[in-house]
Amino acid sequence: RGGFGMFKDKIQGNETYNLSGQAPVTQSPTIYYTTFATLAQGASSGLINAVAGPSNTSQLSGYQPLPNVMNYNFGIQHQMGAMFFDLAYVGALSRHLVVGLNLNPIPIYSQLAGQPGYGITANFLRPYQGYANITSELFAGTSNYNSLQASMRRRMSRGLQFGAAYTFSKALGTASSDGAGVSAYFPMRSYNYGPLSFNRTQTMSINYLYDIPRLGKKSGIKPLGWVVDNWQLSGITIFQTGAPFLPGFTTTNGENVTGSTDGARIQVIGNPYDNIPKGLYFNPAAFTVPAVHTFGNAGPNILYGPGIANWDLSLTKRFKFGEARSLAFRFEGFNAFNHAQFTSVYATANFNPTTGAQIDPTFGMPSGARNPRNIQLSGRFT
Repeated sequence: RGGFGMFKDKIQGNETYNLSGQAPVTQSPTIYYTTFATLAQGASSGLINAVAGPSNTSQLSGYQPLPNVMNYNFGIQHQMGAMFFDLAYVGALSRHLVVGLNLNPIPIYSQLAGQPGYGITANFLRPYQGYANITSELFAGTSNYNSLQASMRRRMSRGLQFGAAYTFSKALGTASSDGAGVSAYFPMRSYNYGPLSFNRTQTMSINYLYDIPRLGKKSGIKPLGWVVDNWQLSGITIFQTGAPFLPGFTTTNGENVTGSTDGARIQVIGNPYDNIPKGLYFNPAAFTVPAVHTFGNAGPNILYGPGIANWDLSLTKRFKFGEARSLAFRFEGFNAFNHAQFTSVYATANFNPTTGAQIDPTFGMPSGARNPRNIQLSGRFT
């Protein structure tokens, strides 16, 4: 088990072999404290092998339970004439999700000034010499989903049909099920527990179809009916909150804040949603650079990005020629009102560690957008 990367273990009775990314099948050595000239001179004498640093490796050991998901829901439905109502609680629990834990981090704070490891390359400080990062795949992650879901729909009656669905939800977990890494120093259930990347707090979806009243038919004026009759309006409208994210930071001098394998998170000093400057999605003044010898105080995914407010509309005009033939012209507009809908924001601050000032003017500004209005016209003869 272990060695240079080929390992054999049992997971619920199934034999597992894994060579992905492991030495010696995959070798990515690092050369320390030398120059290209020195390397060229020492190639024939084995100098390269003597100074090549260790590679990252991963391992899986012991009995590991399979991931599992438990779903549960409770709902009430009611009909009132042409209207149908549905109110439900929907939840899910996930257990034994795969997370990656580094078993070979450097001692905490060891690369800070005044510490024994200051100025020394990380691989010389690791507890298990001869290896770089040793990632252990653990089936120890958890997540939970809880939501209130409400919907209503109206059958076609008097030329109108519509439906609406609203969800208020929260998805939390220690890490997602894609093997995302957790802290090498702090308990994952406190340091890594927070909103998951796919969490959308609120979602509202509305669909509708309306046969516009036939004024020509009601008035008995046939030429008027050619213009104003047989129009139909339909569409889908969606409002949704954005995805959660954690803002990052850099410093003008590249200062090592933690001196550890784990980097620091940004320091929160106020409510990011108070006094938001125009054009930004949060207040940059709510953050500052963490002090050296700390890991910052921000939790995982503390902010939410831009949401969706989208209208897709369709307007159709039909002409009938007896019982057997008809002609329909359709006008469709996606993002019909051409509303700017941003997808992401500039989320990396740049601090001057001497003054603590944030100097990146784009921090908090939108950085990407969804498609603008898209129009299509069609004609169909039946």
